[in-house]
Parts: sequence; C-alpha cells; structure tokens
Amino acid sequence: MEPSSRDIKVGVLGHYGNQNLGDEAIITATVQHIERRLPNAQIIGISISPDDTAARFNIPSYPIRNVRRSSGPAANASAPAADARAAATGGLSTSEPALLRIKNALKRVPVLAVGIRWTGRVVRIAESIVLELGFLARSYRFIKGWRLIVVAGSNQFLDNFGGAWGFPYTVLKWTLLAKASGAKIAFVSVGAGPLTGTLSKLFVRCALSLADSISYRDESSKTMVEAWPYRFRGAVYPDLANSLLFQGEGRAVAATGTAPKPVVGINPMPVFHQLYWHEWDEDRYRGYVARLQEFATFLLTEGYPLFFFPTQAKDEIVIRDILAGLDPALAPPESHAAMVRSCREVSELMAVIETADIVVPTRFHGAVLALHARKAVLAVCYYRKTRDLLIDRGQGAYAVDLQDFDAAELIEKFKALAANIRSELAKITVKNAEYRAALDRQYEAVFRLVR
Repeated sequence: MEPSSRDIKVGVLGHYGNQNLGDEAIITATVQHIERRLPNAQIIGISISPDDTAARFNIPSYPIRNVRRSSGPAANASAPAADARAAATGGLSTSEPALLRIKNALKRVPVLAVGIRWTGRVVRIAESIVLELGFLARSYRFIKGWRLIVVAGSNQFLDNFGGAWGFPYTVLKWTLLAKASGAKIAFVSVGAGPLTGTLSKLFVRCALSLADSISYRDESSKTMVEAWPYRFRGAVYPDLANSLLFQGEGRAVAATGTAPKPVVGINPMPVFHQLYWHEWDEDRYRGYVARLQEFATFLLTEGYPLFFFPTQAKDEIVIRDILAGLDPALAPPESHAAMVRSCREVSELMAVIETADIVVPTRFHGAVLALHARKAVLAVCYYRKTRDLLIDRGQGAYAVDLQDFDAAELIEKFKALAANIRSELAKITVKNAEYRAALDRQYEAVFRLVR
C-alpha cells in the first residue's frame, strides 16, 4: 500500500456500541476492509459507547454525542436517606438550606409555580446548549488532521427514535465537523426510514449535500432521502454486513436437505415491548409472542431441531416469554437453557448461525447475516427494509409482515422453503458473490478519497 497511508487517520462513525450485533457486524466489516486496503492507517471509532468500541475492536474511540456521565455510586449514596427525611417532613427536610425551603414554598403558589417551571426549563435548555457547544469544540480539536470519516451503514437516517435531534442532528453535526476540520466524509451503504419530520429531513439532506461520497443500502432509502430537489445523488450498494469476513466463510454449501429435518434457528425481537420499542403496546407484543409460540409448537411437534438466538441482549426477553408459553410436554422447562444460544460477539453470532439450516429472524441483520452465511431465511418483517432485502435476493416469497401475519401463514411459507431449500440456497450463493463484488468496488472508490 502507499507509504502515505501511514499518516492517514480514518474515523468510523455510527450509532453502534449498544451491543446490537447487527450494527457491530457492519463496523467489524468496515474495520476489516480499512485494514486490508489502508494497512498502516489509524482507525478511530466514533460510537454511542466508546468504552465498548475500544474493547471490542482494540482501537481508540470517541463518543458520538455529548452524554452527561453520572458521578458514580458514591455521589448518590445518601440519596435514599435524604428522600426518607423529605417524605417525613412533607418535602421540606430540616437540613435543607433556607433558599431551597423558600423555593419549595413558592412552588405551592399556582402562578409562581408555573413561572418556576418555565424558568427551570429555560435554564436546562441553556445548560444543554453550553454543554453541546463545549462538545463540538472538543470534537473539532479531536478530529483535526483526520483524512476521512466513514459513516458506516446501518439505519442512520431515521427519526422514530429521538426525533430530529437524535439521529438526524448527529449526522449533520459530524458532517459539519468533518468539513470544518478538513476531513472527507463518506456515507457508505446507509439505510433510511422511518424519516417523517420536516426538520429531520432538512438535517439529513443538509448533511448529504456536503458529503464527499454517498451510497444507500437499498433503492427505497435512496428514494426517501432524495425526494427533495437537493444537489446530491447517491448510488445503491448492499448492506456492509455482506462484506463481513468470518471463520468458515469459504466453506462449501452443506448438503442441506439430505437429513430428515433441517435445523431451525429463530431470532426474535422485542417489537412493541415497553423496555425497547419507541411506541410500546403490550397487546401487540403479546400477540407477536403468541404467534411465534404457535410456530415453534408446530416445529417441535413435527420433529424439527429448534433453537433461539439473540442479536442484541434484549432479544432474550422475547425468547424467555416464548419459551414460557410452550407446552411442557414438547419443551420441558429443564430443556429451555439448551434451546437458547446466546452470543455477545459478532464471531459468536456467526458461529451460531452456522449451526442452522433455516433462520427465522425478525431482526433485519438477523436476515442479512444469515443470508451472508448462505442460510435459507424466512423473515418476519417489521419494516419494509427486510422485505426489500429478500425481494432483491430472489427470496421475496419467504417474508411475512409483522403487522398482519399469522402463524398459519408462517408455517405454510416454512413448508415451502424447506421443500425448496436446495434451489433457494443456490440463488443465495449467486447473489452473495454479486454483493461481495459490488462492495469491493465501493470500498475501492471510498478509499480513493484519501489516496
């Protein structure tokens, strides 16, 4: 590689670091291909959790946004006792400063209470602005001298989690920082949607109008983002997880179908769950669990080897709920632990997927990585991106929509997939080669920005 690569600093930016192994697979693949094409470059992660990123990839890491850290357990050690004293005195502790006692007394006057609340909000907003400006100044100094920031895949263009000031603002902020510091910025195989707010769209499109390279992971994302008449046009390339290098990748396709029953791996997701989803709905969550229980009951009754696996730790909530509702005669409680194959690293996830013949994911990257590993996939699609993926791969017949599928539909599609597994694996293998060639071309084009 060119001697100049010794001086290149490349940032890999994304909303990763929350132990979502789909996102981590994208970053793993990106780091792998930077190391292959710019072997002497210094790679720096920009993530939600810099500590996790530094440990996972053994690279320097920096926070993607300004998050106020707690002062630790010691700072809060006396909080329970203080709360108890306050409750005993009607909210006025005898040890409170006089000024605080006066403030609490004023809050009991309706007109003054409103004024105090609004004043508090203004103060908090002002404090947030000051903290953000400080973060921007530190970040600018930190990236000064970098050559390239890669916004690495995943669903960076959305606003259903955090609104405009979540993902869209973060993308715009780092684009402006990159341009101000003299770094190139490349949006590489990025997904979009849901993206509904006017301000969200403005932030995203302003960022892309300044980018040095743009690509989307599907045509729907491109159409959504480029609907307004901005002067940028991006290409479409596969999701970066399709370029992941993993152990056993070169293995020939197994003679699946010669055994009596293929092994089935189910990858559920806590859709509608109050601890995870942006719009939680207990009834819809329970309905989703019940349908997967009915599907799992069919598999067990018919003698299919079955296991469950997560791609994020919170998926195990759903797995436990599914297992709890299965007939003990089919799945005795003492067998539940053996039916779950947990993983916390991308390498572990790929090893688990390798043990299945058919994967039934709800997670988008559960589908992406299973297909990348040349496994047959029957997907429960919670958003259009999963169905689009299967259609592009010639597997559109093996997708159901989360909102309206029933267990009977899932079972019928499973039977069709199991009957046609050999021919479907042949299609998947051909498409994998096409995806890999396309992503190789994209990596070469992106890294030409710094050569």
